[in-house]
Amino acid sequence: MSAPAALAMAKLFWPETKKSTARAKDVYNMQKGKEHNIIEAASNGASISIKLIANIAVNLIAFIAILDFINATLIWFGHRVDMYQPELTFSLVCSYLFYPLPWIMGCSRIDVFRVASLIGTKTFLNEFVAYAELSVFISNKNIFDEYMALSNGTGTIQEIADSDDILLGNGTLLARGMLTERSTVIATYALCGFSNLASMGIMIGALGAMAPSRKADITKVVVRAMIAGNVACFMTACIAGNA
Repeated sequence: MSAPAALAMAKLFWPETKKSTARAKDVYNMQKGKEHNIIEAASNGASISIKLIANIAVNLIAFIAILDFINATLIWFGHRVDMYQPELTFSLVCSYLFYPLPWIMGCSRIDVFRVASLIGTKTFLNEFVAYAELSVFISNKNIFDEYMALSNGTGTIQEIADSDDILLGNGTLLARGMLTERSTVIATYALCGFSNLASMGIMIGALGAMAPSRKADITKVVVRAMIAGNVACFMTACIAGNA
């Protein structure tokens, strides 16, 4: 589903108004490398890629550092106004900022804020961190299902006030609660993409290293590309949620 969605978004965001000058024969007639064997090709490729990898790594570190600074600043301001439970975190802001998206995609009402927080984490940080947070909800749901199965559906649960935590009758604390199966599926597809602020730095670094003369053009369209990528992810999530 992702390939058609990405193609559709690309055509909508950058419609072809002129006939392309690129032809298939131009690709087939590309010059071959001058290496004599696979060892020489591997060695040359590794040497050439050093600058590309360094650009990606440095840009990724820079964007993550900025976002960590923002998160720490929000928490500090939250403490100044006696906001400890819940803390004023980046995830909390994202849960309100992205609230309409999971609701439109079909998430259960009780899960909308949690999924919105995951989408915000994925968009402003990266999908790996978001999936790590999603795994907590999935693990909690498995623990809950196992507990209810062992108790034949008669187990007791208690919701902790002013938080999403759930305390089971056997003393197990499910930190941050859990998601329904439908919301988990939607979140899995919504997070499955490379469209986030950190990836903008990676793309600028990678494509800029390969085509230095076009770096200014890449910088101009990178934000639109990130938005298009996110919309493509949300389209696949909508389809998965209604499957």
